Amino acid sequence: QSFPSPIDTGATSLEWVRSTEHGWLLVSAGLSGELFLWTPRTCELFSTTDSNGGAIWATACYDNGQGASRLAVACDDGCVRLFSVQAEDGAVVYNRTFSKTGGKALSVAWHSNGDRLASGHSNGGICVWEVATGQELLFVTAAVDAQTEMCIWRVLMLPNGDIASGDSSGRVAVWDATYGTLL
Repeated sequence: QSFPSPIDTGATSLEWVRSTEHGWLLVSAGLSGELFLWTPRTCELFSTTDSNGGAIWATACYDNGQGASRLAVACDDGCVRLFSVQAEDGAVVYNRTFSKTGGKALSVAWHSNGDRLASGHSNGGICVWEVATGQELLFVTAAVDAQTEMCIWRVLMLPNGDIASGDSSGRVAVWDATYGTLL
């Protein structure tokens, strides 16, 4: 099966979200800045939501199994935005925008308990956010020196809170959750 793109832009991210009324829905996002929800059985477009932050570079879904899935969206304007996908009807609802930290937001990942998010940016920065308040808990500069330009293409939060990152230099690194030091 394939899903016909409603606009001519690349898909940068795919996620599954759950709806009690519609079952599993596929979320696709891309450089158009829109989130598309698809019904997998029919390949039909279920809904479209604008990120209001320009191109979407990455998404991450958190589903605690008890209600709405939460979708974190890394946007071109440098912000991470949080949406909820309502369990009963699959409606996408905007929740909050986390502060801009510089550069484009390129990657995003949830902690396994859903209370924190990590984001990677085009300025070499890695942020950890408290989801409930939107507060920045930690900022790490991953660049080796001030002259090196670096994009953080991928972040992953480990169960203990440490953050793994993959960057444009090819380096994979693990950062301490408390102090942001390289482990």
